[in-house]
Amino acid sequence: MATRPSSIALRAAGDALIPTAPIPRSRAHLLGARIHDLGPRALAELLIEILSGCDALARIEKYAELDPAIVAAVGARDLPPAARTVR
Repeated sequence: MATRPSSIALRAAGDALIPTAPIPRSRAHLLGARIHDLGPRALAELLIEILSGCDALARIEKYAELDPAIVAAVGARDLPPAARTVR
């Protein structure tokens, strides 16, 4: 069975998201699981960077390389309490 491309490979261009290069769905799942393991702060920081216009796929790949144990050890896993109450 062929792997379908995912729409995760997007980059911001003004108000639109433009596909850069499709990646296999299995790769998108792996990257998502690795970033999930980093915790909510890493996800929030990643979203901020992507929405600021960086190369989304390249940044996602970089975040997926981070070691969750190191992120937790330096206290960067969770959002600060104030960030959870801002609307």
